[in-house]
Amino acid sequence: MTEITDWLSAKIQRRGWTPPISVKEGPGFREVTIRSENPTLHVILTEIETDELTYWLDHQPRKVDLDAFLDHMRTLPSKPSINDALQDLVGQPWWGATRAASMIMFSFGPKHEHVDRHGRSIARGEIALHVQCPWRLSNKESVIVGSTDLAREPENPPPVTDRGSDPPTQADVALAAVLAESGPLEVSGAVPDAAGGLRIEFREGFRLELSPITAENDDEYWRLFRPDSDRPHMVVSARGVEWV
Repeated sequence: MTEITDWLSAKIQRRGWTPPISVKEGPGFREVTIRSENPTLHVILTEIETDELTYWLDHQPRKVDLDAFLDHMRTLPSKPSINDALQDLVGQPWWGATRAASMIMFSFGPKHEHVDRHGRSIARGEIALHVQCPWRLSNKESVIVGSTDLAREPENPPPVTDRGSDPPTQADVALAAVLAESGPLEVSGAVPDAAGGLRIEFREGFRLELSPITAENDDEYWRLFRPDSDRPHMVVSARGVEWV
C-alpha cells in the first residue's frame, strides 16, 4: 500500500494538489482519502481490494492518467469506515443483553417490537452488537462480569419462563442486574484497536471491552448492524473488517 501511496502522491503533487493523499491503516483494511479542490474522494480498501488495485496498476501503461485512476477508485464498493460505523453508537442507550449459546447480543438505541419465528413479540434495539470473542464489563473500581461467567451457574438463578431458552448463567444474571440498577447506559465513545478489539465507554462510568484471543480466519469476533435495515453488517474477525 505504501508504494501505491507514494506513486499517487507524486502524481498529485505534480498537478499542484495539496495535501495529496492520506492512508489510515486498520485491521484488514486501508482507508484512503484524496483531497483536492473537487469533492474529497474517500475509499475504504480491504486487503483483497488492495491486491486488486495493485494488480490493476501493474497492468496499466507506464504513464497512467490520474483521472483514469481516480475513476477506477470511484468504482470500488462504497463502505462506511469502521470509525463511522462505531460513531453511530455514541449517544445511544444500551438497555438490553440476550444470549444464544455463548454469543452475547447487546441492544442499543430505541426499542422496536419484533415478532420472532415462534410468533412471540420481543423488543430489540435499533443497533445490535453480537459478540463471540472474550469480553468484560467493568466500572471504575473492578470487573463486574465477563465472558468466563458464561460457564458459571448463578447462585440464585431466575426462573426459566421459556422452554426454548438456555439455562441462565452468571453472565446473564450480572448483566441484567447492571441494567436494572443503573441502566439504560449512554454510550460516550467507541474505539476499535488494531487487533480487532473494541472499547465502549458509557457516561455512567462503565466500560465494555471486547478482546479477541484467536487468529483463526473463520472465527468471527463481533459484528455491528441494524436489525431492521438492509445496510450491510460490519463484521470483525481474524481476516479484518468486512461488510456483509
